[in-house]
Amino acid sequence: MGKDNKSYLRHGIIVIIFSWLLVILTPVPFLSNLLMGEEGMFAYLAVDNGKTEFNDTSKILLIGREKGIDKWDAPRHPILPYMFLSHVIRPFTGGINFSHLNFHDKTVMARTPFYSFYALAMLLVLLLNLNGLKKMSIKELLIPLGLLAFIGTSGLMVGGAVQTLYDGNLGVLLIGTSAFLLIWGFRVQHKMLMYTLWFSGGWVAAMGKNEWAMAFGSALFLLWAFKKIIGLIRNHDNGDETSKIKPLGKIPVWGLLGVISGSLFHYLMDPYNYVKGFEVIYQFGIKSPLNWMDTFVARLPWIWPFFLMIPAAFIILIRNGRKLLINHLPGILVMFWGVLIFFGFLITRHGGDGFPRYFGPAMMALLIYFLDVWGTLHKKWNKGAIAIGILLFGLVLFNIYGLCCGYAKHISIGSIPGCYQKEHRHMFIQQYMDFRRTGNVQKTDSAAAYYFPDMDFINNT
Repeated sequence: MGKDNKSYLRHGIIVIIFSWLLVILTPVPFLSNLLMGEEGMFAYLAVDNGKTEFNDTSKILLIGREKGIDKWDAPRHPILPYMFLSHVIRPFTGGINFSHLNFHDKTVMARTPFYSFYALAMLLVLLLNLNGLKKMSIKELLIPLGLLAFIGTSGLMVGGAVQTLYDGNLGVLLIGTSAFLLIWGFRVQHKMLMYTLWFSGGWVAAMGKNEWAMAFGSALFLLWAFKKIIGLIRNHDNGDETSKIKPLGKIPVWGLLGVISGSLFHYLMDPYNYVKGFEVIYQFGIKSPLNWMDTFVARLPWIWPFFLMIPAAFIILIRNGRKLLINHLPGILVMFWGVLIFFGFLITRHGGDGFPRYFGPAMMALLIYFLDVWGTLHKKWNKGAIAIGILLFGLVLFNIYGLCCGYAKHISIGSIPGCYQKEHRHMFIQQYMDFRRTGNVQKTDSAAAYYFPDMDFINNT
């Protein structure tokens, strides 16, 4: 390799690393955003305040406190993420004098573990794509890095990264880990290692919410159907390239076995909460009395990029079906997975706390797809790369401007978005002072109870 080529490669790697650092570091200033609403429940899971003990792993969410005794309720979701937070993460925060910490330190302590999951997920995506991206010219890097920076600085991903509710961080990490195993498994040559990695990818897909596992299984079916359609279209061609595709009946079936066995394992850990997860899907997703259009309009400022990304994803897939099946079969699977998660939540009417965190895993899946297939497509997009890249980086500036405005005004970018933190903090302090003066149980949310673990309260969320 000549001197110019070495310099060219070095400059490309610098640009790649800088883009990932932008994505990973953008949420950091918001680690001190005041906890609000249900965030306190999950902060309690991740932070050992020296007072609380979990006596029943099936009932692990804080919903009240009476005479200094905490009251708990079942999460009504598969239990493993909650146990991971309470039994793996929480011990690392032990031994602190929690009562002497200020609001800022208590907040950062609660948000940091969740943010760490998000940062780790983005590092996994970097590891998956670094080898391919570093071989591209700066011009060819404009689109993938522009897309990465655009998504990574979007309100949905940044807000989800620091929220103590786990969809936008631990959920994103589960999606990223599963995709990492699937794509890595497709690249190896050893069959048993390949099958093991695909089984593991399916297993990881079952370690989160019921709907993520259901979407993964459905995505495997769509992948099989897409391969059949491509085969029917191309079976009259001489030297049909679909014969080069690794046997579809062998590889994805291991992913299916993984997600089925992982779901069974998750069920056996706590049957009650696992089954209740399906009831939550029905009650909040289908039975909710809220107006769908109102919920959709409220979500739109965060989810509008999907309406550009999903059509683009399918256009790329349709125009390059055989090549992508040969070279990027797991990328297609992850794309289908993300699309199904997106539409699964889109049809629901439940608005949650106003921040649509449920869409974070779908955004991660689509990002992985675009970065994965770019290695095959970048030569075709050579003419429009500069214009599209400039547009994407222009949208990055738009995202950062919005985040800076929110930070300067001290408003929430996650739970209860747009809420002024200073006013909410003052409310917490006033409620605590009322409790200290009167001894009356305060009707407030679990976030206040996290900050003041000696305050009796009834959860209002």
